[in-house]
Amino acid sequence: MLRGSHRWMIAILAPITCLWAQEAAPAAAEKLDITAEQVLDKSLEAIGGAKAFEGLKSTYMKGTLELPAMGVTADVEIWAKAPNKMLSLTTVEGFGEVKQGFDGESAWAENPMSGLVVLDGEGAAVARRQATFNSELKWRELYPKVALKGKQKVGERDSYVVEMTPDDGQPVLQYFDVETFHLVRADVHQNTMQGLSLVTTTFADYKDFEGRKMPTTMKQNIPEGEVIIKFGEVKSNVEIDDAKFAKPGA
Repeated sequence: MLRGSHRWMIAILAPITCLWAQEAAPAAAEKLDITAEQVLDKSLEAIGGAKAFEGLKSTYMKGTLELPAMGVTADVEIWAKAPNKMLSLTTVEGFGEVKQGFDGESAWAENPMSGLVVLDGEGAAVARRQATFNSELKWRELYPKVALKGKQKVGERDSYVVEMTPDDGQPVLQYFDVETFHLVRADVHQNTMQGLSLVTTTFADYKDFEGRKMPTTMKQNIPEGEVIIKFGEVKSNVEIDDAKFAKPGA
């Protein structure tokens, strides 16, 4: 699974950037004294544990996006609501609004270049999993097969690499810091302007929001340079009308 905020962050960048599709480097093969299931359970505890998510029904997040090499800046907003609704809105200066949503049944994306696109196949399956609210608690349901692939460096720190395979679609690689058990990297096949591409994202600067820890900085490297998203505002259990997630024109 992607932790609640993590999966939304990836959904923001993928539709608006020409992402560099890259295959994940193979993790080092070695015998470890921990299982994939134990890593995932410890990672949940590291961000607050199941109790921290009790009563959580909706979330609103606001932040900024930068592509320094090109002088691009944008405002980012994300709305999410149980059981499986999500909308990301990225307002890019000089370009316009980029949206990606899941209304509980269908996945869609809209931007000034391609207009409205209804996702199907694996693109829709990925969006459906990303929209699953409180997915932190539901990884066994979303990814029935998990496997520990070894250890690998993310930056200067060691991480456990867990391969998570859904019933439909490509496996996801999750990298968890061996000391904090925070998710520090994810390799996900994601819908982009070029179709389904492998998107690599790193996560940092974990902060506490009402007892739940989440990364407030994410980074992706693309041919045009580094893309940086930072979140400064997170609100829980806000009132969100279901119409917010409706496909444009519906």
